[in-house]
Amino acid sequence: MGLRVQIYRNEPANRNAMLRERSVVVLTNVDGPAEPGGDEWAAVLTRTRNDGPPVIIPDMEWMHANGYWESVPFLESFAHSGAFAFASDSRFARALKGMDVNDYCAVPVHDHSFTLEDRQWRNRS
Repeated sequence: MGLRVQIYRNEPANRNAMLRERSVVVLTNVDGPAEPGGDEWAAVLTRTRNDGPPVIIPDMEWMHANGYWESVPFLESFAHSGAFAFASDSRFARALKGMDVNDYCAVPVHDHSFTLEDRQWRNRS
């Protein structure tokens, strides 16, 4: 079970963003009543490298297990795609506080895939 969060982005969405067509994702590592599936794909609340600020990334295990984005490797390095995610549910605030984040704020969505970007550039020739 996971927690449903809303994604906020400027249009048009980054074409290399894996969650570009999603307005809601389910955080599979935060307790909540939601299950990912259908239009609500799975994502994970985590930290950037070196214990940096919190970010939300696609849950690659769930993606591969459900036949989505199989061409993107499990250990993909993601970048910020310009989107943010937030939930008014207190469990989201508790999850951030558990990461020693004192601000209850929107979290950057890091779903820009360098694998997809590389394919876009190669296909231009």
